[in-house]
Amino acid sequence: MDNSEMDLLADKIADRIRPPLVVNQNQISAMLGFSCIQGKVSQTVRNIINRPDFWAPFYLSDGKSKRWRYIDVQAWINGLYHEELKLRRIASIRRRAS
Repeated sequence: MDNSEMDLLADKIADRIRPPLVVNQNQISAMLGFSCIQGKVSQTVRNIINRPDFWAPFYLSDGKSKRWRYIDVQAWINGLYHEELKLRRIASIRRRAS
């Protein structure tokens, strides 16, 4: 393999591991651990996306396609995860105290 082929391979690998800039509903569904059936997201994912504490989408130039910034969605998921951990710790402490 020559250098140009190695560079091409390195670029392809980087594209796979680099997070996207924006995500659509199907990608958010996957980030949340839900699957899409026939390309459609579940009602649970739609409810999450429509929560007031979830980041608002922006629309692409066609005016119909919604997208979210990947870093915003990831931050929301991380915050939710940390909040859930905190609640579990509190519940565990309360169980031990009673």
